Amino acid sequence: MVPADWYFPADPDPTRLIYLQHGFLASGRFYSYTAATLAQETHSIVVAPSVTSNFFATDGFWIGGAPLQRAVADLFKGDRTALTDSASAAVGRNVDLPQRVVIAGHSAGGGLAL
Repeated sequence: MVPADWYFPADPDPTRLIYLQHGFLASGRFYSYTAATLAQETHSIVVAPSVTSNFFATDGFWIGGAPLQRAVADLFKGDRTALTDSASAAVGRNVDLPQRVVIAGHSAGGGLAL
C-alpha cells in the first residue's frame, strides 16, 4: 500500500479514471494543481500515488522497478478492489470508479505508464 491523493470533479458522473504517476524524486502532491485541473476539465477522477525513488529498495518496489510496474498493472485487473477502496476512503463514501482509464506519468512516471 502506498499513499495516494485523490481528486474528484464537481460532475457527479465522472467519465474516466486517470492514474497520474510522478517522476523520480517527486511525490503525487507535486502534481496537485495538475491533478485537480485534470479532474475538473476532463470530468475524471484522478489518483496521484506517491512511491519511492529509492532504487536500492530490496523488494524492487521503486518508481523504476518491475515489481512496482506489475503491481500497478494489477490494480486495473478484475473489479479493481484496491483502487475502489482507496477512492472510497479518500472521499468518505462508496465510489463507483469509471471503466475508462488513462494511465499517465511525468519523467520516470511516464516510463511506468508505458
